[in-house]
Amino acid sequence: MSENETIACCCWEYARESAFLRDVQRHCAALMRRDPYKRQAFIKARQALEPDLQRIRAAGHLASLIAGEFWHRPEEQCYPRPWLSLTPSARQSRTPAEQPKPAAFGRAGSGYAEQIVQRAEEYVRTAPCPGPPGPLTKPEAWIIMPPSSFIQGGEEIGLFQIHWAGWNDDEITSQFKRWAEKNRPRCFRKPKGRPPGSLDWRAALRCLAIMRVMREHSAADVAHLFPTLYLSCKKKHFRDRERAQEIFEKLFAFGIDHSPLSAQTDK
Repeated sequence: MSENETIACCCWEYARESAFLRDVQRHCAALMRRDPYKRQAFIKARQALEPDLQRIRAAGHLASLIAGEFWHRPEEQCYPRPWLSLTPSARQSRTPAEQPKPAAFGRAGSGYAEQIVQRAEEYVRTAPCPGPPGPLTKPEAWIIMPPSSFIQGGEEIGLFQIHWAGWNDDEITSQFKRWAEKNRPRCFRKPKGRPPGSLDWRAALRCLAIMRVMREHSAADVAHLFPTLYLSCKKKHFRDRERAQEIFEKLFAFGIDHSPLSAQTDK
């Protein structure tokens, strides 16, 4: 399963734990089955649903995407069926398209050359002269001038020299690595793993699986009946079950007393 499908699957499965979403879905399905010629009755029923739909929209983008499922024709309804029971085409249509990551290094457009020239000329006009007061000459300005580059949209664009004739590819790569470590702008730390505050979707699915298993089985039985799942959570199944509830509340914060259907007390 790709990373993007894992995200879609995780959101879908957590949404299946919502009694509130299931209830709204049933009302929407009943509305879709009404006689379209009885317009006044349809409008009245639709208005009665609006407060719940507003609550879903206010919970954020993910909840709104799930709510979009409610308006399919009854024969096309997929929610709240399990994700893996959907057809491949249904899963694909509900999986966000993968966004290509920009290349780490490449040739910049020629239009940036004009910006670099303008910055260099501006620096020549405004840079302070070192030593005794006096006019700043161009050679002095270029000697003390900082690297001819600028930061834009998380990228550094500038003039660089590569001595192709004197070094092989491995040597150039090694030297560039040292240069990057020394010259990485302080405003851009080295990315390590997920961005702060983001969710590990695979771990979230594991926590949900633990919570569902512990609904049907005692904690003592989990290790014997589901050894792979038990070992994947490093024997901390109580913690993972609580974490699943926290994730559920984060994804679907409807402002009501709302717990996952699989949440329960210990057996």
